[in-house]
Amino acid sequence: MRWRTHVAFVVAAYGVAAHGQEPVTLWRDIQVGMSAAKVWELYPEQKGAVHHKPKLTLIEGVQEVGRCHPDVHVDHPNGVVDKVIIYSRYRGFPKETCGGEAYKALLGKYGSPHGDDEAGRPTGGVVSSGLFRGLDTRRIQRDTKQTWVSNGVLITFERWDAGGNDRWFITYEASRDIGL
Repeated sequence: MRWRTHVAFVVAAYGVAAHGQEPVTLWRDIQVGMSAAKVWELYPEQKGAVHHKPKLTLIEGVQEVGRCHPDVHVDHPNGVVDKVIIYSRYRGFPKETCGGEAYKALLGKYGSPHGDDEAGRPTGGVVSSGLFRGLDTRRIQRDTKQTWVSNGVLITFERWDAGGNDRWFITYEASRDIGL
């Protein structure tokens, strides 16, 4: 009896859909709890485009954001997908970072992170935002972290700008009620 409880807990922790429920889609056709083998089937290895590793699949330049082509990490550390991360990557000159375009695309798709959904539940929020000075007081770094919740998915946008090097990434993972 104890092993059944443990299995049920593990399945719930990974956000895998219960019997009769739709699985949570993180990005395109990638779902929480999907096996790494299924990801590899959907995205076969291609030199310079798709790379398979034991704990992640790297898909390069698959999605256009402004003039940028960010990379996609599909994390499957235990053989099943738990999150997808889209991140900026510098290629060529000039550096096309497109953090503003990525943020505008999120606003267009999910609305303001300060809003509520149809049921009046908060859809996310600004976790942190501001200017920070490190040990080198001549450099100012701007950091932003904002979240949205949509269809069981927690979307986190993080952006930081240190000395003109605008870097950003978007994380898609199953949202979980922690019982507070």
